[in-house]
Amino acid sequence: MKIFLNIALISFFLSASSITALGPFGFLVEKDRETPLTFSKQVEKNIEELEKRKNESDDLQNDYKTALDGVQKNALLYKDRLRKVRGVEWEYTNTLVTLVNKTVQVLNEIMQVYQEYKKVLENHIKLLQEYKLDPEFKSKNFHVPQKSIYSIDDFQKINGLVLSAETELKSFEERLKKITFDSEALEKNLLLAQQEYEDKKKEQRLLKTTDTSEEKPDAKNLSIKQKGALLDQEVRLSEYRKDLAEVKIKEADVRAQFVLQNIKIIKIQLEILKNEEERVKQELRIEKKDLETSRKTLEATTTESNRLRDYYSKKIEGLYLLKQSELDEINNLKRRYGLTEQDTDAIQNWMYEPRTIRQWEALIAIGQRYNQSAFEIEIHKDTWLGRIEHEKAKVIEQEVSNSITRTWYNLTTKNSEGFQQEDLVKERKQYQKLKADIEGAISSLMDKRTAATQTLTLNKRLADVLKNYIKLFKDQQTTLFKDKPDIYNALGHTLKDKIALDTEKRGEAITSLIDIYTTTINLLGTSSKKIDTMIEVLNSKAQWKGAPPFWKGLKNFIPDISKFVHYVFFENQLSHSLTSLKNGFFNGITDFSFVFKALLYLLVLFLMYMLIRLYLPPSVAVIERLITPDYGILYVLGNLVSSLLLFIHKHLLGMYLWFIVLLGVRYDLIDKYLGVLFCLISIPLWIYYVYRLIGYLKHINATQGYLFANEAYQKRFFFWLSFLLNVTIVFLFLREAMMLVFPKSATSMILLALNFILLQLSLIFMIGREQLLYFIPRKDGFWNWFYDFLNTYYYPCVGALVFIILMSNPYIGYGPQFFYVITRCVLIFLVISFFVAFHDYIKQVTGSFFFNQDDEGLKERFKYSRTYYGLFIIISFLFFTGVALIIAANIWGYSLGYDEISSWLNKDIYGFESKGTGRYIGVNALDLIKAFFYYGVGGMVSAYVVNKYVLRRMFDLLLVNIGVQSALLTFSRTLIILTAVVIGVQSVGLDGSLFFIFAVLGGLGFAGKEIISDFIGYFVILIQRPVRIGDFVRIDAELTGVVRHLTVRSIVIRKNNSVTLIIPNSLILTRPITNWNYSRTYFAFEDMYLTVMYLSDPSHVKRIILRVLEENPNILKNPAPVVRLHDFIENGFQFMVRGYLSPDKVLDQFDIVSDIRLELVITLRAQGYDLGSPTRLLRVVEDKETSKNVVADQKKA
Repeated sequence: MKIFLNIALISFFLSASSITALGPFGFLVEKDRETPLTFSKQVEKNIEELEKRKNESDDLQNDYKTALDGVQKNALLYKDRLRKVRGVEWEYTNTLVTLVNKTVQVLNEIMQVYQEYKKVLENHIKLLQEYKLDPEFKSKNFHVPQKSIYSIDDFQKINGLVLSAETELKSFEERLKKITFDSEALEKNLLLAQQEYEDKKKEQRLLKTTDTSEEKPDAKNLSIKQKGALLDQEVRLSEYRKDLAEVKIKEADVRAQFVLQNIKIIKIQLEILKNEEERVKQELRIEKKDLETSRKTLEATTTESNRLRDYYSKKIEGLYLLKQSELDEINNLKRRYGLTEQDTDAIQNWMYEPRTIRQWEALIAIGQRYNQSAFEIEIHKDTWLGRIEHEKAKVIEQEVSNSITRTWYNLTTKNSEGFQQEDLVKERKQYQKLKADIEGAISSLMDKRTAATQTLTLNKRLADVLKNYIKLFKDQQTTLFKDKPDIYNALGHTLKDKIALDTEKRGEAITSLIDIYTTTINLLGTSSKKIDTMIEVLNSKAQWKGAPPFWKGLKNFIPDISKFVHYVFFENQLSHSLTSLKNGFFNGITDFSFVFKALLYLLVLFLMYMLIRLYLPPSVAVIERLITPDYGILYVLGNLVSSLLLFIHKHLLGMYLWFIVLLGVRYDLIDKYLGVLFCLISIPLWIYYVYRLIGYLKHINATQGYLFANEAYQKRFFFWLSFLLNVTIVFLFLREAMMLVFPKSATSMILLALNFILLQLSLIFMIGREQLLYFIPRKDGFWNWFYDFLNTYYYPCVGALVFIILMSNPYIGYGPQFFYVITRCVLIFLVISFFVAFHDYIKQVTGSFFFNQDDEGLKERFKYSRTYYGLFIIISFLFFTGVALIIAANIWGYSLGYDEISSWLNKDIYGFESKGTGRYIGVNALDLIKAFFYYGVGGMVSAYVVNKYVLRRMFDLLLVNIGVQSALLTFSRTLIILTAVVIGVQSVGLDGSLFFIFAVLGGLGFAGKEIISDFIGYFVILIQRPVRIGDFVRIDAELTGVVRHLTVRSIVIRKNNSVTLIIPNSLILTRPITNWNYSRTYFAFEDMYLTVMYLSDPSHVKRIILRVLEENPNILKNPAPVVRLHDFIENGFQFMVRGYLSPDKVLDQFDIVSDIRLELVITLRAQGYDLGSPTRLLRVVEDKETSKNVVADQKKA
């Protein structure tokens, strides 16, 4: 169950991925999705289908018209009979008339729906015919004429068309959502109507089975015949209601299709318009006269808008006065008629119940005044305010246009190099602020429009209430106003001709106000979209534009340094400064207050010096006493602080005197030139202090057990620390000196930037490879890999890190670019990691589906599981690769999805003329893919079916030779597949080029047969998997080793002696291969042959060999080892020994066999059995003459 749940999860993920716009394979599952080219091809077919549906609707409409005429005639007959009958017959006829009237009403609704249905069809046909006549929309002037340079008017025109099309597209999409929502309600109504019809039919069947003799009279005493007639009419009524529900669904479906076609056409238009807009952007140039024209247009629009707003404001002020006058008149009428507050509230809400003529007069007079003040005046005021908002929107639109013109001028002119990163950011913030203001105005206007819509609803309710009052007033003409006809006529005229009529006019005014709000919202929305376009342009421009201050300042660095050197050494400033200092000193000593302040400050500084000198050592002692080695890193930091404080105490006098002079420079007590000299002299002084400090820290580090840095690392640490401090001193004091001479020079910023960069580099180089590797935990595979990677590629990593730090430094100015690149790289890495992990998960889960694990190892669940598994892995790998590539393209900003890929696939490659119709037919890549895929797969399936269910059954009956069977099966398979491919080629118009295609393919195959065979062999190996990485294989008798790598051209095998062999893929397919890892259950080591002497007991020897095999832990018990008496040879009995091993022992089999041989030798010898050895019989023949000669020779010797 777990396996199938995992497979279900994978299937869901694959289907979701393929349906989204991320995958290029969506066209295989989304058959209804169309691209511009496929849509164009379907237009004529759609028109024919719509014409057919229109004719069918005309016929159905005529049928319902005939039915309606018949029902209306019956209605007249029943109404005429109703006047003539009485009693039960009248009750029956009256019910029948009611049912017939309802039927007429339903039929009229059906006719109305069919009219709408027909109208939508006609509009749909008209839309498609217009598209058919002008598929490129040349009549709509979407294409901007070719120009060398485009003006801002050209851009605004095409941009306006794009925004208009996007707005129209959004409107149609909203309509489609509404139709979809309404269709759900219509479906429910259809179910209810069908249920009602079925219930009525059931009642009709029950009535037919009713026994007339057992009939029981109902409350109306109707006969069964009358009941049947009524029930028949109810059945017809329910049937027509069901038809009405069905027709409404059909009409909604047609409207949805019409809206969908509009959406498709608008998307095609948008694609054309956006391409044109992009083309105009590339060649857009703005001149100064365009800026001036835009500015003047803005001024004129603002002036006219201010004039109109002043006019509207005066109108509003007049309305306030009128409203106050009406309220005063209402108060007078209240006192005149003596009304209470409760009565007044009831009149205001038109809930008052008049019973006397005076109350009618009060209701009509005060009600009219309330309507005038509470509705008409307020509505007119809101109308004027709405027009003011509209004028503001017009000004905002022109401001946006003016800003866009100015921005494009800055971006497109030759001076755009001066429009730098900070300018782009500033410009973008201004647009964002303007957009926020526009969004706020739109939100406010939408609230006002909602309020106006509610007011319109209230006005409609008021109209209904007034109708009731008019009816009540008419009813009292003969009673209450019987003797007062003049008053009745006057009050009736006011009620009907003024109040009621004003209510209708007020509804029109409210509708006009809503239109003003809508127009203003659309105007502001267009401006907001224009701003979005410009923000997108600015973002793209800012993405790759660096900040130039550092580089521009770097150009002036050498000249500024030269000026500084000239000022210090060649302008004779020293004598002037000394003279100024002497004069200042003598002038100061004559001023008693100055002398007093100076002495006071010196006294304070002296006391501070004494306090520091006195309390600094005790403070260090406290730190050393409080922070013990148990605090870890805090102990190191505490010792560092203590060492620094002791060093300061040691050199306190010199540092304190330097600090006093620094105060004089900071507070301008010393001349500027002397301040410069002080800064320059401070450089060697502090370099000396740094030298002493580094020596002191080295001494502390060595005496305290290498507290700051270990012995191997301290040289590197103190070198870079010294370098960092010395460089900081030089740049810091040189910068201060430069700022005293040239306070506005960019050189000070350059020095600060260089100091910051060197600070970063020093911190990087201060930490060596050993220190980094020390802090890497080696607990799992990733950290081990990272450790090895960093250890191997340390210097390239440091170089890359230095480059990134330099380029992303805020003073250099390429931070946004590097952030953009690095974030995209990280996202792509995460995407790839996700798909790799998910693909591995798929392989694991599907492996469980294709294979079965048991005690004996891994087995195939069904035939060809290995092949299907390999094919599935390859297809899934290609699928995820495609999805990952499309996601990566979108991450890098390239919009790549279903539409783009479909556009590529649907682009005509060539065309041909149909032999039957003579029409030109275009063929695209998708047609080729479908043709070869459908016919190729169809050919393979057909070949499989023919071979399995036709030929094999024939072979079973005819008992055909197995070799002939194999040949016939191969021939039929090849013939069927080749025929299917030929048919596929013909289907895409390449039948005339078949010979050429096969000739070219044959030539290429012959020329590169080895490369092609290796390439094909690679995929065969991947699918059939005869060998895999890690398998121990033998090819022929010489090539034996472990498969280490699979490539498109070859297989890399490593032999036992570590020699690497490169074997072509084609060799794997043409040579016999021994693969010990092919089986996932078990394998046998090579048969071992053992010979014992003929004097041995063979049965006992066999038992000994079996016992040795069974006692070996590596030999499987199932299947059991095999020992046979193989042969009788001249040495003795020859036994064949075979044992089975598990697949994980493939590479260890030789050691295992060696151990078994040794154990067999030891065991057999212990049992008294000797192994067989070669036996030779030698005959010794003695030659007497030769023997005598030999003896004589020995005696002589």
